[in-house]
Amino acid sequence: KGYGSMVACDDPECRYEWFHYGCVNVIEKPKGKWYCSECAPKHSGSEMTAISKT
Repeated sequence: KGYGSMVACDDPECRYEWFHYGCVNVIEKPKGKWYCSECAPKHSGSEMTAISKT
């Protein structure tokens, strides 16, 4: 049995790669590239969605 929907960080060097939606406060599939809060600063000039857990 799975643990719900997951989203992948689009940074090829991300040390985690896959995240459960609930763990990163994602409600629906991101449009375009998505970077985790750890990788997002490296991609600040690109179009992206970064969610940090609050």
